[in-house]
Amino acid sequence: MSMLQSSTVDFGRKVIHLAGLAPLFFLLLGWLTGRVDLSRPGPIFGLCGIMALSFLLLTLTVTPAAKILKTPSLIKLRRPCGLWSFTWAAAHAGIFLIVFMRLDLARVIQAVQNRPFIFLGQLAFLILLTLALTSSKRAMGVLGRNWRRLHRLIYLAIILVCTHFWLAESESSAPKAAAVFAAFLLLFRAREALRKS
Repeated sequence: MSMLQSSTVDFGRKVIHLAGLAPLFFLLLGWLTGRVDLSRPGPIFGLCGIMALSFLLLTLTVTPAAKILKTPSLIKLRRPCGLWSFTWAAAHAGIFLIVFMRLDLARVIQAVQNRPFIFLGQLAFLILLTLALTSSKRAMGVLGRNWRRLHRLIYLAIILVCTHFWLAESESSAPKAAAVFAAFLLLFRAREALRKS
């Protein structure tokens, strides 16, 4: 990897981490200035979900971007994007379980029965958790070839997340836009897989 490519990757990492942290800064600023009411967690809950989805889409965008720009070193940006997706998904799931469900299993089961899209979100979170826990070089060495197979679950995760978002916010255009973009990324991946086969 050339010095230019290395500096590009380093800059990309900084931008990704800044983007991941920025909402926290604005939430804190909003709370200090009285513009954010922490007693009403709904908007924060929604923000966490949007950030998780955004970083998941960004994770899937890295490989096509690296191929189109002919810059393989950009692949190294997938991990920080994926970890930020997991981090925001964990916050989203945490608010749901702790704030809304009060850690009451019976309430969780009832919520899933009444709104099945919650189950899709929970399943997607378990996938992201698995991918985050196995994202290190050590995990790659331990899993060997199985690591690549395991991390293909990201494609299932994006389908689950987009469906979850669509069913939860069916009247909004945002889930539809996310689904279209995700479909484009999946088609790109499928085309690349067919070329190699």
